[in-house]
Amino acid sequence: MEEVQLKSYREAFSVYEKTIDEIYRYGKMIDMNYDLYDWTVTYIQFKDITIGIKLYRPLHTIQLVQSEKHMQIRTMEADNPFS
Repeated sequence: MEEVQLKSYREAFSVYEKTIDEIYRYGKMIDMNYDLYDWTVTYIQFKDITIGIKLYRPLHTIQLVQSEKHMQIRTMEADNPFS
């Protein structure tokens, strides 16, 4: 897990969006999951890895987790990597 704390919400949100754009370019996406009402947690599954990213609004913090091998999104969610 990687974690970055930024100076403001605006900066954290900008970095969050840029990071998701970069993740999309990793390869062919198999699946993606995010909460329609709270889009601050996103999971993206590729052929060989699954990546989760979360923006903690009040802390201006972004956390990024990546599986070591292929993993379904629901499995990663069940592990609750952001708690």
